[in-house]
Amino acid sequence: MIKAVLWDFGGVITTSPFKAFNRFEIENNIPINFIRGINTALCKVGLFA
Repeated sequence: MIKAVLWDFGGVITTSPFKAFNRFEIENNIPINFIRGINTALCKVGLFA
């Protein structure tokens, strides 16, 4: 049974996810900072809301 979930998406305990986003974008021919831009555009309802 899971008693707790640790979520560190801000780079406090682990490294920032933005470098991984950029690597993914480069490897998949996606414009750099595209994923970050989506999160920013959807800041009231998106991932970081």
